[in-house]
Amino acid sequence: MPRKRKEKPIEEQALLEPPVDDITTNLVGLVDLGLTKEEAAEMIGAKPKNLQSFDITTPQGHHVTGFICMQLDHRLGCLVIDKVDGNTARQVVFGMPKTHYPYVAHGAIRIPVGPIQITNKLDGTNITYYPLKNTKGEIIEIVPKVRRNAMCGPSPVDPTINYLDLSLEMLQRHPVISKCILETGYTISTELYGYRNPHMVVYPNPLDIRVLIFLDQGRVVNIEEERKLLDAYDLAGPMIHFHQNAQAPNYYHSSNEFYRTYGVRSTQDFSNPEQAYRNIQQLYEGINKNAGKFVLEGSMWAVDINGQKVVLKCKPPTVEEKHFLQAGGIQDNSIEHVVRKALESGAQTLEETITLSKQFLEEDGYSKRAIDQHEVKINCTIQHILFVNKLRVLVEDTCSKMNSRDPRIVMPTLHEQVGKNNNGILFQLLTKQI
Repeated sequence: MPRKRKEKPIEEQALLEPPVDDITTNLVGLVDLGLTKEEAAEMIGAKPKNLQSFDITTPQGHHVTGFICMQLDHRLGCLVIDKVDGNTARQVVFGMPKTHYPYVAHGAIRIPVGPIQITNKLDGTNITYYPLKNTKGEIIEIVPKVRRNAMCGPSPVDPTINYLDLSLEMLQRHPVISKCILETGYTISTELYGYRNPHMVVYPNPLDIRVLIFLDQGRVVNIEEERKLLDAYDLAGPMIHFHQNAQAPNYYHSSNEFYRTYGVRSTQDFSNPEQAYRNIQQLYEGINKNAGKFVLEGSMWAVDINGQKVVLKCKPPTVEEKHFLQAGGIQDNSIEHVVRKALESGAQTLEETITLSKQFLEEDGYSKRAIDQHEVKINCTIQHILFVNKLRVLVEDTCSKMNSRDPRIVMPTLHEQVGKNNNGILFQLLTKQI
């Protein structure tokens, strides 16, 4: 017969078994609960309220969590990665800093002193490629992101466009981007442009990218280092608009590529940078006016300050825009442009889209009073773009099912689904005019 187990007195059991609270405390010490918003904000010097959590799965299947910064300065879009595949792998990823106009008080223009790099301001989508690292600090994947998201995804402006697909297509076409990131550890910010990614300026090429900046953590590499990287990896930056004259440094001459593209030669005297800036604005305005449409969005003016490249922007204020600015009004195409920009920047709600659109208009020089007077128009433009996007999805789906884009074949089916009130929009969508 087996011996009966002798029970320990209750007092002895209490001495041998740790309290439940102690067990919980010990487990908390062993388990990594993850980065808090406050800790992430401290890592990049931002306000915690401006951080949002993200949770993504990369194209190669890596699960990444952390925070993205929405603070409207050089930290906009900055990622603080906490975990990769469930393991702590803390990493900070900066993107393209927000570019500003050189305007100061009373409309004066202030250009920092030093050689100026003047390049084409492409009208496209900013795509930043960053190296994703594991717990050992090894690069395991190159991930593309847009400014306000941790990874590219479908376009909020045009649901038929997926920026993840397009950005990965560019990586395949330009493998030197991956090579550069793997060898340097840098992040590369680019502009994706072409008629497959339609914006205000219509380009003749289907799709391509140009390198805007290289980032070494939060530092934008200086102009000379950028030139060496572009040459070493055979990467293309935006078109050079003006070259500085080596013998007469105050004079800048338009490049041959600028002449081939726009049919204009120009020399500017930069002994007065403010006047040169205004002259170049008028030059751009004339190019667009002669073309009868927007063929040129403007240029990016880069100078080196404290060892890193700082970028300003220069856009052509057209005669009509000046007239409307003086009258306190805003053109419809200007409103549509900023609304699309706000949606593309990742605005999720109607209120957020309106707020961002207003902010972009204010940056373009419109008064707060004029912007507030056009809030109804901004709202209507947002609703119109969203409505057109719904029709766009319907049209593409119908064309795919019917294997045709011929309006005579497809229109009757579309009329059955949405009626005949939107014939003009449906025809433009069918013929890919919008």
